[in-house]
Amino acid sequence: MEIFYLTLNQMITMFILIVAGYALRKRNILPEESHLTLSRLETYILVPALNIVTWAKKCNPQTLSENAVLVLYGMGVIIVAIALAYLLAPLFVKNAKTSAEKYQRNIYKYAMTFGNYGYVGNFIVLGVWGEEMFFKFSMFTICVAFVCSSWGLIILIPKDSGKVVSF
Repeated sequence: MEIFYLTLNQMITMFILIVAGYALRKRNILPEESHLTLSRLETYILVPALNIVTWAKKCNPQTLSENAVLVLYGMGVIIVAIALAYLLAPLFVKNAKTSAEKYQRNIYKYAMTFGNYGYVGNFIVLGVWGEEMFFKFSMFTICVAFVCSSWGLIILIPKDSGKVVSF
């Protein structure tokens, strides 16, 4: 029952923040493009800071060797997800001949591979299970993050767009 209340507390907190953001935007207290700023703040500052602080506290040779199998499990999950995405994406966009159809198929591959992978889960794991479990969670998702930031971007940027993917 304790886990339920911890999870409920995290969800209520997130709901309150969503309602507060909605109310602030509705009353024009926040500018129209504030969602971009908040998203960038989360992506480039808050989540990396959370990971750096957690890894700085928890990362040592003993914890790495004890939890190395989590990286392998994460790698296995992402490999299976990519394989399934390649098998299933053609079911959604049949006979992709034009570049637009091929791009749409790539969007399905990305969506099926990463599902709802996002940064909100980091804060829920940290809030419900604590820093120790968050460290294990981040070890499990390190391959997912790498693949999402490399292969995921490559398939999402159309080849004929002229944009260069830089890491």
